[in-house]
Amino acid sequence: MLTTKQKINYFFMKLMPKKLYIKLRVFILQGYIPNLKNPKTYTEKLQWRKLKDDNKLFSICADKYAVREYVKNKVGEEYLVPIYLITDTLTKEEFEKLPNSFVLKTTNGSGNSAVKIIKDKKLANYEELRDFFEDCKKIDVGDYTMESWYSSIPCKVMAEKLLDTKTVDDYKIHCFNSGKMIIEHLTERNKETGTLKSNAYNENWKKLNFTMGTELYTYDLKPPKNFEKMKEIAKKLSEDFDYVRVDLYNIDGNIYFGELTFCDAGGFGTFDPKIWDSKLGSYWEIKNN
Repeated sequence: MLTTKQKINYFFMKLMPKKLYIKLRVFILQGYIPNLKNPKTYTEKLQWRKLKDDNKLFSICADKYAVREYVKNKVGEEYLVPIYLITDTLTKEEFEKLPNSFVLKTTNGSGNSAVKIIKDKKLANYEELRDFFEDCKKIDVGDYTMESWYSSIPCKVMAEKLLDTKTVDDYKIHCFNSGKMIIEHLTERNKETGTLKSNAYNENWKKLNFTMGTELYTYDLKPPKNFEKMKEIAKKLSEDFDYVRVDLYNIDGNIYFGELTFCDAGGFGTFDPKIWDSKLGSYWEIKNN
């Protein structure tokens, strides 16, 4: 389902040509008009990808179910979150067979707009959940995100294990074909507002003191004990792409795969300080530009 903000953005996107919409929105968010013919910044290259890159692997790896086979072949299935169900339509019988807590999501979802976290099934309304995910089928995710690879992903409903959110550490590892890695560590998620804090580190766990749309935390943090293993996993999962964001969870020393993201924040993220838009862009050499 689309959020109110997504609906507003989609409304304005449909009023104008895609390139004009992109240029206006980037100008509003970043303060400059993006060069889509010869992209240099990270934002420009993400927008170029949306308009020009037709890598067939994007659809496979953005599919929340199909990507599991890709991950299994690359690094092993031990890093996959266990799943309970994959189905076209969530039936009452299937719902009743699920454990007391789980996560429901669509296989073609982008962001958290098509995710439902069920902590206590006894408090959940099956009919509402069924209708929610049936409504999700009516949305062309690739259309409203301008990330065309989502359009060819079948919309199925997947139920997976609910990870222990009390001990989870969330890492978004931006992998560039220059060999550079930028690791976003996300923490202190506010359940009421949805806000969180983060900081960025390089591949040697040097704190970089910049954020990509979140509040900066200023305290020092040691790398996880299995940091080298996390980097190894991210490197293997990113080797087929000139840039991809590899999301990993770390729970009590156990690493779990989250997702592969090919257009972070839809290409409309913000940087503080802004110089990092150019720095990240310099780490990424577009192969087929």
